[in-house]
Amino acid sequence: MDYRLLRAFTAVFEEKNMTAAAQRCHVSQPALSASIRQLEEQLNVTLFIRQPKGVALTDEARRLYPSARRLVNELQNLPTLFAQQGGAVSLSVGLMADLGQYWQSQLIAECYAALPGLQLTLLQGCAGDMRIDRDDALCDDDLFFPLLDDAYHLAVSARHPFAQQVREAISAEQSLTLADVPAQEWLACHASASYQRIMGVLSQHSLVLTPKGTTDNHQQLAAMLNAGLGIGLLPQSLLADWPTLLHCPVPELALSRRVGWCYSVEAARNPAVQQIIQHFTHGTATDAEPSEPESLLRC
Repeated sequence: MDYRLLRAFTAVFEEKNMTAAAQRCHVSQPALSASIRQLEEQLNVTLFIRQPKGVALTDEARRLYPSARRLVNELQNLPTLFAQQGGAVSLSVGLMADLGQYWQSQLIAECYAALPGLQLTLLQGCAGDMRIDRDDALCDDDLFFPLLDDAYHLAVSARHPFAQQVREAISAEQSLTLADVPAQEWLACHASASYQRIMGVLSQHSLVLTPKGTTDNHQQLAAMLNAGLGIGLLPQSLLADWPTLLHCPVPELALSRRVGWCYSVEAARNPAVQQIIQHFTHGTATDAEPSEPESLLRC
């Protein structure tokens, strides 16, 4: 793959304007257009749709951009590769609410493994050079690198009367059905992005859920469940922080949240962000269980 084609592509992707991209690459607009056409022919895809005031990005362009930007940056950074050895690298990372602490600790350890000399700053919410968040919480033009498909499990305290049925299901390696769950014992996180999906699935099974208690985050819900106050659904990664909770899947719900790195197009030029994404490109996490820490971030 010709470096010049990738450089032309990243410029058009970031500028969303052929004229501005041509000026940035110090080439004529016809030459830039020819480079884009050549790249599209090589990949057999359409990357941009011309509009009166710029270009629109296609899904194929969004898929190509992270890899193209990484390759362009690696080539551009070659002259300084050895000059930067031993230097400190600063990176700020925003963390979504309701991120399991055990899983978070594994993530942080991987960041330090990816960047020797890392000076890491952790922030709350939508902040930092990059952040950990759900794929349904992206800002406009954010890029997303998946790390974890986080399944929701039915959870209950070992002290709750329903715990025996959960134990039996776990022991028999079976799953529970919605009909098995006492509707009057539900606790819910109404602020969860999955709440409306849960309500929809329950209504399809003619089950009406009137929670006996609600919270606005999963951590509070876990605390209520741990107190033996009812039954609820929690992301599997967060359950690793609550070993006193019994939990098992409910196939009828089949709910999960996809968690990963979120970062802007501009942040993708940051060498530290590039190294983090390159490190995690070797494998993505799909297992939130604590029994095998390495599987949390690689598979």
